[in-house]
Amino acid sequence: MPLAAIGYAIAFSLGLPIHFALFLRGWTKIGHYTAAGAILGAAVLFSMFIIGGNISTIRADEYTLLALATAVGSVGLAATTFWLIVRPDKNGFSTN
Repeated sequence: MPLAAIGYAIAFSLGLPIHFALFLRGWTKIGHYTAAGAILGAAVLFSMFIIGGNISTIRADEYTLLALATAVGSVGLAATTFWLIVRPDKNGFSTN
């Protein structure tokens, strides 16, 4: 399966519910979305290690740390871009 298809599936199945949860809690700042995206990126990377059966081979070497930084950074950047497009802090809806 192409990686883009996996990325879109994760964005729709996990990213949108996270957006709604953040919005309903009133956490609409850019930092909230960036942090949630970074956590999601790390969780997806570790779940790929678990599904792939490579969890016992994870070491703190430069390749694992590079993969973690890439996952956290790219999903955090995607969440920040989503925030810039949607702007949940400016939509005028009240959650209180």
